[in-house]
Amino acid sequence: MSCPQKENGYAAIATEIMEALASIRVGGEATQCLWFILRKTYGFHKKTDCIALSQFCKATLMSKSSVVRALKKLVEMKIVFKTKNQSGISSYSFNKKYSEWVGVTKKYTGLQKSKRKGYNKVNQGVTIKSTTKDTITKDTITKDKSQKKFSDDSIEILLGKKLYEAIQRNNPGHKEPNYQTWGKDFDLMMRVDGRTKEQIMYLILFVHGGSIKVKGVFRKFDRNEFWFSNILSPNKLRKHFDSLAMQMSKKPSIDPNFVAL
Repeated sequence: MSCPQKENGYAAIATEIMEALASIRVGGEATQCLWFILRKTYGFHKKTDCIALSQFCKATLMSKSSVVRALKKLVEMKIVFKTKNQSGISSYSFNKKYSEWVGVTKKYTGLQKSKRKGYNKVNQGVTIKSTTKDTITKDTITKDKSQKKFSDDSIEILLGKKLYEAIQRNNPGHKEPNYQTWGKDFDLMMRVDGRTKEQIMYLILFVHGGSIKVKGVFRKFDRNEFWFSNILSPNKLRKHFDSLAMQMSKKPSIDPNFVAL
């Protein structure tokens, strides 16, 4: 439709909700799914709707795995509610009580009261406290480092040791890292970006070479001549994760279950 008209259909959304949505950074993929949920609910003047993953994929032009990750994020942030009926079909609804959203503090509610009294500093009192890929800052990471310590047998530390071992195979003199610092980056990869430990381990081997046992069979990787000298920390691995995964997925011998993003 080249010239959309309200008469052809519209979604009635309160301006207060739009202002609340404007104050929080949800992320691109999650935002796409959120708008589709609003279209399927408010757009049809109802509160909830059964929406198949295939519908999300068609509407957003995203892969199934990307849709699943985006919906999980919306549910965790309490912006969207997800329920399943006895047949296992998922229903989605929008949570208009923005004070319950994980990414907006209760100070936002106070902002509305101030605005009604003519207070015009629209940004005062609004803070973003959700830790998403879009909102990670140096201050956020520094704060996390002072609050969380990983045990020696945690998956974050084990991944750090695997990466260091892989680097050492190509450069025996490489300096041993601070595994707690590396653990923070691996934690962000899994907790914020939604990567699995298997995906991370596969990329480490794809970059630096080595072997891994998959379904009882050992699979060997040759080091990547371009990436092995560039990926020397989990921070770099995180930064180039999508590019590496795309390159690895083109290898016919790779198990797609480990590289589906």
